[in-house]
Amino acid sequence: MKRFILAVLLFLSATVIVKAQEKEQHLLTSKVFSDSLKTRTNAVLLDVRTPEEYKENHIFKAINLNVKDTAFVKQASALDKSKSYYLYCRSGKRSALAVDELRKLGFVHIYELDGGITQWIADALPIQSTVKD
Repeated sequence: MKRFILAVLLFLSATVIVKAQEKEQHLLTSKVFSDSLKTRTNAVLLDVRTPEEYKENHIFKAINLNVKDTAFVKQASALDKSKSYYLYCRSGKRSALAVDELRKLGFVHIYELDGGITQWIADALPIQSTVKD
């Protein structure tokens, strides 16, 4: 019985470690995120914030798909699963939620901007903005 319990605990520990590594592998710094967008021919950039936030500022060529909208899953289901998706929000919470939803739908190639557009701006990377200085 002790061996069985030990085996179950080892399996659960390994599962947690693998899940954490999967998340880390797809969480990209703004520099790597930016470089990947430039080099991938099948990349789709998704801004998962609200339309109001998107209008205020967003990364060039981003498509707005609000993860908090009730239609998110339906809209995401219509996307091409063979493409690579690069997601961001303001700080990373909503994009993590969107990544989880996309994985449930069967998407495999998903990358998330670590720190969101806040970090992107802090790293002085270009944005489209309607905010006046």
